[in-house]
Amino acid sequence: VSIPELRSRWLDRHEQVLRSSVQTINRYRTATDHLLRFLERQPVRHASHFQVRHAEQFVVYLRGLSVSPNGHANTARRPLMDKGLRFILECCRALFAFAAKRRHLSPYAENPFTELQIDRIPVEQARPITLLTPQQERTFIEACDDWQLPLFLTLLLTGLRPGELCH
Repeated sequence: VSIPELRSRWLDRHEQVLRSSVQTINRYRTATDHLLRFLERQPVRHASHFQVRHAEQFVVYLRGLSVSPNGHANTARRPLMDKGLRFILECCRALFAFAAKRRHLSPYAENPFTELQIDRIPVEQARPITLLTPQQERTFIEACDDWQLPLFLTLLLTGLRPGELCH
């Protein structure tokens, strides 16, 4: 099976079978778009032909990319951050794990992205997390109306992301 077809099947499974959220599927689609763009320059016809050396070349390709942080064409471009690079590689590892389960890889072939040891890639650059001070939390909650209060209080006290609360 071709890698674009494999990706389509993988995303369809997340949407139709696993019922993943729309945002999750969009993140997976965006992450695997990088792989498809890489394959335009490094043609590999079938998922079974994609090897560890291709995965390593893909990492080099990703490290050379400049992306707009919010996806908008008019924002300033910057190199991929380490966490973004790891997320892309984790999505590709999951894609090829799906291929292995569906027997689209050679019988004794390993997942090329597992061989990269993605979990050992250090995260040296990451956006800082800025938490609200207790006074800022109080001011924010006091500014909420009756409809907003239960929503924002739930988010604040549980640490849920808005998409998780909606789901």
